Amino acid sequence: MARVPANEAELGNATNNHHHAAERLDFGERPSPPSRSSILLRLYGVESGFKARYLREKKLRTTNEIPDEAFGEGGHDLEQGIRTLRLPGVLRKPPQLALQRSKRGKQQRIHIRRAHEALRYGVDIERKDVDALNDWLKRVLTWLEENSGA
Repeated sequence: MARVPANEAELGNATNNHHHAAERLDFGERPSPPSRSSILLRLYGVESGFKARYLREKKLRTTNEIPDEAFGEGGHDLEQGIRTLRLPGVLRKPPQLALQRSKRGKQQRIHIRRAHEALRYGVDIERKDVDALNDWLKRVLTWLEENSGA
């Protein structure tokens, strides 16, 4: 799969920029729950952080060198990234996500690799799952900052 060739420094900057932009978005929303935009930024921050870590560990230069299996087809599978990077147990299990549907509709569960689509397209996710996802993403971003190795 062709990718935009980002290097470790660019990915590290993206991680920090997404993380801090999400915090700024949330700051204006207190005490409301975080917006889907801030959660989406955190999700992309985690993805960028994972890829920066992968480049550093494998001594690669750009994302073009990352094999598809490292982060799944499309490069958005955070659970695959967790396995690839062998992250600590506390970070290993992202929350399960259920889409909100009408009372007649059957509740649909989605994999974490599809969370970015649901957030981007405005599909409603159960509030408790959104909160759990946001909390998990914050924990991962904090861990990435503390263990950047830079």
